[in-house]
Amino acid sequence: MAIEVSFAKFDAIASGDHNAGQIDYETTSTGISLKKVNHHVTFRSFNKTTVAAERTIELKRAFVRA
Repeated sequence: MAIEVSFAKFDAIASGDHNAGQIDYETTSTGISLKKVNHHVTFRSFNKTTVAAERTIELKRAFVRA
């Protein structure tokens, strides 16, 4: 499944003081929503989300298309 995400959405999730973590996505009624996961730098024990390799590749391809 090819996901379509605008570059503006990638830019919005990556523009901040601390850009640590991974990006995942979820499908909502209004389209694709990006979310930051495993972004705890100080309290790393809170980083428990697993992102499948297939989802990571889908997001990288969507970023290149954007």
